[in-house]
Amino acid sequence: MQEQPDKPNILWLTDKMWACCHDLEEVLPCFQGISGDITKIAISCKLENVEIDVNPREWNNYTQQNEASSNEDETSISLLSWDERLTGFQKLILIKCFKEEKVCCAIHFRNILNYANII
Repeated sequence: MQEQPDKPNILWLTDKMWACCHDLEEVLPCFQGISGDITKIAISCKLENVEIDVNPREWNNYTQQNEASSNEDETSISLLSWDERLTGFQKLILIKCFKEEKVCCAIHFRNILNYANII
């Protein structure tokens, strides 16, 4: 494992959250950029009808989410929200890392909807 940079001094950003960001980036390519985004934009993901916020929905120090990037080398995938770029399984990984108490709820609700569609 690579050494991670020092955690920014942000009250809602716990040591565990910061470590999770860097661990996800190092292990799974789909999470590249999450350590930068977690302090710049609100990150949430939706599984069926359950929406889970990874970090606060509103915080005064987020940069504007709709600002156009001045970096022309940035790929279009980086402009997608985390909810749009992750698969259902990747969203469960994200929820497990940041909101572990919500994993059972997300899986349970998804199973209920799948069962309802079968009957």
